[in-house]
Amino acid sequence: DQATGAAPEPVSPSAPPDRFALRMSFPDPIGLEEDVAEALSRMTERLCTTLRASGRGARSLRIEAHRCDHQMHWQTVTSAVASDQPHRLIPLIRL
Repeated sequence: DQATGAAPEPVSPSAPPDRFALRMSFPDPIGLEEDVAEALSRMTERLCTTLRASGRGARSLRIEAHRCDHQMHWQTVTSAVASDQPHRLIPLIRL
């Protein structure tokens, strides 16, 4: 009956990929590059801890910066190999 279309055929779509997100807010506008780099390092370490706990790795990271003048800038960082090691991801982010 399914071959002739007389009976419905259930469709089970694939599950969407897991997404991991972190957020860090600051009380005042940041003016120093070192402060931004330190914040990104801390967030990357937290992300890698979460990735390791779930047995996953990241190949692509999207970094969004929402500024105090209501502008948003984003950058995507891509690695050749999925990783859950901060020492591999942080240098890519700093570039």
